[in-house]
Amino acid sequence: MNNSFFKSIILVTSIFSVATLLAGCTHSHANTDTHQATDEALTISVLYRDRSMLRPGSELRVTLEDVSKMDVAAEVLSTTVMSIDSAPPYIVSLPYQKNKIKSNMRYNVRAQISNQGQLIYTSTQHYDPFNQVVSGPYSIQVERVHNRTPDVALTNTYWKAMTLGQQAVINQENIKELFLQLREGNNIRGFAGCNNFQGSFEQHDFALTFKQIASTMKMCADSTEQEQKMFHSLNETASYSIKGEHLTLLDKDQTVLATFQAMYF
Repeated sequence: MNNSFFKSIILVTSIFSVATLLAGCTHSHANTDTHQATDEALTISVLYRDRSMLRPGSELRVTLEDVSKMDVAAEVLSTTVMSIDSAPPYIVSLPYQKNKIKSNMRYNVRAQISNQGQLIYTSTQHYDPFNQVVSGPYSIQVERVHNRTPDVALTNTYWKAMTLGQQAVINQENIKELFLQLREGNNIRGFAGCNNFQGSFEQHDFALTFKQIASTMKMCADSTEQEQKMFHSLNETASYSIKGEHLTLLDKDQTVLATFQAMYF
């Protein structure tokens, strides 16, 4: 009976010890996972140098990216978005999971400011916060994005004359401005400073010629020279270029004859 009693005590003790050991292992493993998943945060200061005031509704987006892999899109690790309605600098807390940061990988913090989906400012340099030691916030400078204006159509656009030859156009007071319009049906009309004119044009790709130009026969002492330059430019045109809202007429040697700007009414 004594032997059976002692055997029972030993069995119970052994079971308790194994249970305690397993519980300890489970508890230790849970602590490790919790420690690895704990978020840390980068303090980012974003600024731009010009004195522009942002429009209402602007927002700042700061992103931590893994840029280790070449020729593939960067992996986004963390993003913070905040509304901004004041002047820079903007201080942002960017959380991240420490266990995802590897010493042999490359990272970048990107900052962008936009308004209603239009990008206004963006960072243009590489900022790896894990390869530098700073005493305060990580500073990121963003640069203004120059959105290119779509090219205006050659035809059905009111083109205001800006230069003839190398000289700026001077519009006389109380007289309408010099302009040119190329219309559907290959017809043109315009005003040369004293007389209205009309004619036709031929266009293929960037080749352009004007033909059969006829004008009214008014006499205007103050605009004769400028009008002659306008007609000379049209008669010598061999090609053209459009960049945004600006039209340039060129001769056969690619010399600039005249420039125009699109106007809207």
